[in-house]
Amino acid sequence: DLNTEELSQSVVASFIEQYGQGLAIDSIDASAIERGEELLRLEERYASWDWRYGKTIDFDARIETGRLPWGQAEILLKVEAGIITDAVIYSDALDSDFFEEMSSRLPGSPFRPEEIADRLLHKIDEEETVGGTSRQVIANDLVQVIRDQSF
Repeated sequence: DLNTEELSQSVVASFIEQYGQGLAIDSIDASAIERGEELLRLEERYASWDWRYGKTIDFDARIETGRLPWGQAEILLKVEAGIITDAVIYSDALDSDFFEEMSSRLPGSPFRPEEIADRLLHKIDEEETVGGTSRQVIANDLVQVIRDQSF
């Protein structure tokens, strides 16, 4: 039988193997964390339905990346009269803010692969990484999948 302590240890070991080889591990007790205004704001955000389960939209187009070196993503687009009116990008990569930012670039774009690609590639910080992979590489991978679509 698996208990929560064993599960926790397994998750930590797997995370270290994937993302933190050679790095020191710091453990802190939750009671040592000051519960200031910023922490309460973050708790509220990460406890929300939208963050935990994702914003659900009535989508017209769905693009799946399949497995890539950094993870995988699913792009959902709501399209009206050939224009993207809403977008959500889900990913198992560990940078939800990046995918939320990428999603926010798409409303207003014509529903054409090159237009979508241009918006996703606009002003990517090449220094920022997700699990050791640059955001630029992730954006390039998303764009390649989009450009391969026939819509």
